[in-house]
Amino acid sequence: LTAPSTYIETLPSKNLRSHLLDALNTWLHLPPTPLAALKELIRDLHNASLILDDIQDNSALRRGHAATHRVFGVAQCVNSATFMIVDTVRKLSEVVQTAAAGEEAGLAAAADKAQTTLLSSLKDLFTGQSWELKWKAENHCPSRAEYLGMVDGKTGALFVLIVRLMFCLYALSSGKMGVEGVLMGKCEGFMMLLGRYYQVRDDYRNLVDGRYTAQKGFCEDLEEKEFSFPVV
Repeated sequence: LTAPSTYIETLPSKNLRSHLLDALNTWLHLPPTPLAALKELIRDLHNASLILDDIQDNSALRRGHAATHRVFGVAQCVNSATFMIVDTVRKLSEVVQTAAAGEEAGLAAAADKAQTTLLSSLKDLFTGQSWELKWKAENHCPSRAEYLGMVDGKTGALFVLIVRLMFCLYALSSGKMGVEGVLMGKCEGFMMLLGRYYQVRDDYRNLVDGRYTAQKGFCEDLEEKEFSFPVV
């Protein structure tokens, strides 16, 4: 059940999302325990999405090593990735409990909000991925606006989830409920732009960067007949 997830966790990673959580915590000051638990939750979601993405793209490499499904097979990896995603709901409940630190005030509302936030982001992520798969299957080149809309779901949703969950936990741990407002909106906007930058940069590097080739293979997007941003 967990062998594929354990395998992908051992592969070299830049840990960008963990660094983003640390950066946001400069202002939000979440206690170490819920922050560490949130990092683990986001890491699991990201790794699960990578396992599924590599299967859908038929990728040979991930982070310079054999893609997970090339080691364990498609069926086992789909099952493992699905379990990882489902298990984040349980982990999120534990994170909220930890952030509350025994305080019952607002706990139920915060738990409900956190779960709704998680499920909404997962819906956006899978919807974004579905557009990429549809364009590939139909050999349809999207417009730039359509492509960026897909990126906002496929890549941006997880970045935005980081902001929303951190603010939710901050409100609970600090007792300052309903403080999100303008600041969270600005952080969400920044994260969405960061997701676009991250995806477009990778699309470009896939075509020209030898180091990226060593990690993911030569012009993998073109090999898989995908419409990356430079092509669009």
